[in-house]
Amino acid sequence: MQFQGLVLCVPKEIMPGERRVSAIPETVKKMISNGAKVLVEKGAGLGSYFSDDEYQA
Repeated sequence: MQFQGLVLCVPKEIMPGERRVSAIPETVKKMISNGAKVLVEKGAGLGSYFSDDEYQA
């Protein structure tokens, strides 16, 4: 599946106690490899124990 022209954002959760993240690093990398542009807010995955470094393409 190609995602040319698609831009996705992964925001940092602001609700207290929320541990989910809208996209995990593995999914972000797949989307990028299929042409999407993905913007990840600093600290977006920390509640789910994903570091910012894991989101680097």
